[in-house]
Amino acid sequence: RALAARIEDVRENERTRLSREVHDQLGQSLTGIKIDISFLERRLEQGNTGIEDILDQMKTSVDDLITSVRQIASDLRPGILDDLGIAAAIEWETKRFAERLEISHEFVSEIPHDDFLDPAKATTLFRVFQELLANIARHAEAENIAVLLTPTDGSINLTVTDDGVGFDVDVMNAGESLGLLGIQERVALQGGSVEVYSGFGSGTKTVITIPTTEQLYQQN
Repeated sequence: RALAARIEDVRENERTRLSREVHDQLGQSLTGIKIDISFLERRLEQGNTGIEDILDQMKTSVDDLITSVRQIASDLRPGILDDLGIAAAIEWETKRFAERLEISHEFVSEIPHDDFLDPAKATTLFRVFQELLANIARHAEAENIAVLLTPTDGSINLTVTDDGVGFDVDVMNAGESLGLLGIQERVALQGGSVEVYSGFGSGTKTVITIPTTEQLYQQN
């Protein structure tokens, strides 16, 4: 388990490094190219419509690349997680997910601050939340999702509910659902637990519990 946790830390550190490099280096280079194109455009004579059309196409392509770079950097490591904390990051991801799938969403956070979660636990919680959303997108056919963050007795609970088609929980318990199995393993590395409630035609409710540093200290 210690080795698996170390491997996950290395992966997350690499994602963070790549995110910064993509955003800082490639993003800045593309912005510089766009500035150069705009400068050339201003220097052209008005009669060179063909060249102006080409420059317009180039600017559009660069704009698309800049958007892609920002998206890739965000997917690798969302800056909001480091800057504003786990609650803001989960709220942002919930809204982004709902807009992409064009479904309704609700987000409620009852945690007063993020100080009780160390970076490793916050990252794990955010990553498994992304996995849950990916599962909803692939399988649930949901029209509504609700996300709730609550503190309880030295731990933080993340509850994700959807009104999708649901599934047989026994399949997950038998180890046949690799996506949920991966979520359970990642949460277990942080001393947490995963509870799933579902049934055909009744949607799915998943509760992720991650203990805080204080609770882990008491357990040890």
